[in-house]
Amino acid sequence: MAAVALPVAVAASYLQWTPPADLAKILLAAALGLWMAEQVQTVAVVVLIAGLSTIVDMYSVFAGPTKALLAKAPQTVHYFTVTLPLFGYSLREGYSELGTSDLLFFALYLGATLVFDLRLRLTLVCMTASFLVTMVIGLWVSALPALPLLAVAFVAANGDLLWRRMRSRPA
Repeated sequence: MAAVALPVAVAASYLQWTPPADLAKILLAAALGLWMAEQVQTVAVVVLIAGLSTIVDMYSVFAGPTKALLAKAPQTVHYFTVTLPLFGYSLREGYSELGTSDLLFFALYLGATLVFDLRLRLTLVCMTASFLVTMVIGLWVSALPALPLLAVAFVAANGDLLWRRMRSRPA
């Protein structure tokens, strides 16, 4: 799926065909995230990924590459994001954007719930709520990192199970 989604995402983004580009980016992120979840060997690695991705995303948005991109070439951001129209507005009038990498981590954590038999429904609800909260706050603040709340939502939904499984690893 990723092999098909990537060229479609690139071509549709280049041609400024937003809906097909966004759909291809979502499929690409989902395919890569689920594939990555299958590669993870222990829940400790997923928790480590959650922590590190939080730090990296905060740095990127507040001081690193994402901040520089938004300041110097904001028109290029659309190549790396999925456009979400605001309710009651057309796509050109009002929208928010969610990074394709945010969707990749969403799929990774969701895949990890399947691989490690965690709480799928609760995880899905909590992580979706984390995106909504981030986007609502983002209406008043410019760019916000989505991965910190996403990681908190994943860990909060499964904290006790993650803790037990990390502690009961075979020697």
